[in-house]
Amino acid sequence: MKERARYVLVALGCVLSQAACSLVLSTSEQQCETDADCTARGDAFEQTICSKQKTCVSGSRASSSSGGTTDPRFACANEAPPSADGDREVSLEVRYIDFSTGAAPADVSARLCASTDPTCANARDSLEGERSDAGTGYVEPTGAGVVTAKVEYGFEGFLEVATGTYSPTFRYTSPPLRESETFFEQIVLRPAEIDYFAEILTDNGSYLSEDHALVFVLAQDCARQPLSGVHFTADVEDDAMVPFYIVNTAPTRGVSKTDALGRAGFLNVPEGIVTFTAAMDDTGERIGSATILV
Repeated sequence: MKERARYVLVALGCVLSQAACSLVLSTSEQQCETDADCTARGDAFEQTICSKQKTCVSGSRASSSSGGTTDPRFACANEAPPSADGDREVSLEVRYIDFSTGAAPADVSARLCASTDPTCANARDSLEGERSDAGTGYVEPTGAGVVTAKVEYGFEGFLEVATGTYSPTFRYTSPPLRESETFFEQIVLRPAEIDYFAEILTDNGSYLSEDHALVFVLAQDCARQPLSGVHFTADVEDDAMVPFYIVNTAPTRGVSKTDALGRAGFLNVPEGIVTFTAAMDDTGERIGSATILV
């Protein structure tokens, strides 16, 4: 039997912290209001700036070559990723939507997994809802297609869908959750709908479902607003892989950047660990990346 197409969505852009360029130098709850407050703390804080969380992190707002940026939409790219804190809870809500009808899907169960548990051997039990018979950790969404959970501050992971109707679907929460409330909308697609993408995007209409996936990516700024003019790349090579951008509502080849809604994707992404990177198409300025298991 041919395996059904896998479908993955991950949000990329300035909402992603660039951990390689940032380091929290102190763990106090509030250290600063301005960059000057950080540098006034002494020599150890000379190369730091004040983050949105009022802590001093290493970085510079003036030099894009060092990983910083002068554009205020991208300031959070300089922030260190939050450390998980089990004493602080944040709320996560996801609403699933049928791609064709726009309604809540039937025959869907979801479970929540940490990024450190890629096979979801230990699904989180904090996902609220009626327990499903789909397997360990799965719950049934509400009639509106909604699942909710309370997780620790700094949680990073994914929601996995079990279904007999739609393609297996994974939604990553990157970047780590730091807001008190986070809301996602997640579409689910039938295998025939993914085949439709393949017909549009490839010369032979081929979707390699057995060891490849369809990955959607979103470009967002620090306020989680969509970004236009963003170019995406993946750090894997596969002759079958096809990058595309959603122009208006259609998956489109032959363009190099996002429109006003910031949507793009890759068809036939090979299985394994893959890093997707977002950069401004006109300047090449890198604004974020995310690494996922496909």
